Amino acid sequence: MDAKESQEDLDIEKIVPRIVEEVEGLPELPIARTVTASTPLMDLDKGLVGWDSVDDHQNPLNWPSSKRLTDMILMSVITFLSPLGSSIFAPGIDLALHDLHTSSQAVGSLMITIFLLGYALGPLFLSPLSEIYGRYPIVVLSSWFFVAFLLGCSFAPSMAGLIVMRFLAGTGGSAVMAIAPAIVADLYPLEHRGLAMGTILVNAAWPG
Repeated sequence: MDAKESQEDLDIEKIVPRIVEEVEGLPELPIARTVTASTPLMDLDKGLVGWDSVDDHQNPLNWPSSKRLTDMILMSVITFLSPLGSSIFAPGIDLALHDLHTSSQAVGSLMITIFLLGYALGPLFLSPLSEIYGRYPIVVLSSWFFVAFLLGCSFAPSMAGLIVMRFLAGTGGSAVMAIAPAIVADLYPLEHRGLAMGTILVNAAWPG
């Protein structure tokens, strides 16, 4: 067994220098570099819809840093408030059950989970709408929708009304959670998205 292993070692010692010589003798090949355009330009002949030029002032990547920072602060505030609307109701479940003359703990849990159901269903149509009509109108209208029905929860005359209001509030609040990463991608190039996305995630996770 030892003799066989020694023979194999000798064979490897003979083969390795030969391979090294063959590799060193090969001509150097040029390194292929792929440049990915972060700013797609308009080319209607090819069916491409993009910006008029690399320096197009309407491109969010070309906005002043102060404007982009302001947008990020606003997005961080909204992504903090949206999940807060879900979890902040938990300490008041017993009071809500008492005021609305309901004793079922299952219904009390439903007041929390129905909000999350809106979180799950809202992005299914709000995210595609943001690609068609733009981020701004969808985020603004959904945020107002979220505030209106969250306020409506305080005036709900019955448990059924409260549950419906919570569901609609969750649907409105889901828009910013689904669209925020796309807004970060619109505002910052790939190498600068980490800090911005981290800020959004920290604010979204904090209320939970």
